[in-house]
Amino acid sequence: MIEDDNKIVLTFTQRDSYGWMDLEICVGSFNKMIPISDVFPPFVPMIRCMENILLDKLPTEFEIDEEGKIDKFSFNEGRHPEEIRFILSDVLPPYTIFLDDYFNKFQLVKEFYSKLKDFINRGYNRDLWIRLGEEQDLNLLDFSKIEKLIQ
Repeated sequence: MIEDDNKIVLTFTQRDSYGWMDLEICVGSFNKMIPISDVFPPFVPMIRCMENILLDKLPTEFEIDEEGKIDKFSFNEGRHPEEIRFILSDVLPPYTIFLDDYFNKFQLVKEFYSKLKDFINRGYNRDLWIRLGEEQDLNLLDFSKIEKLIQ
């Protein structure tokens, strides 16, 4: 079984400068801040990936391109049906693996979903994000499939 204290904690924050957000990932003593650019918004692939996890369509992955550095979020089958293996790595040399661990797949998806939704509802400043097109408005993200699957 997965240890109860092996939980992922995410925080989305928006910077005061145009077109930048941060995603902080914490697991125990591991902590990584990942910049998110409006030039390469990862939110639609992130949501699709979370849907794939809930539908057991594995492996699945998405990337966050920081305009020169790319972090890959890979999800594979776990050792038990209720868990998932999460690997966070960079895709450019030196190909560092930052995190490689097992998590409860429902806790992981709920963390991505709830923290992103909470950020959109409470911390998102549309005026600092949308400069490359209205289609990037986070208010337009479709969470309906995840919402049905996590009920």
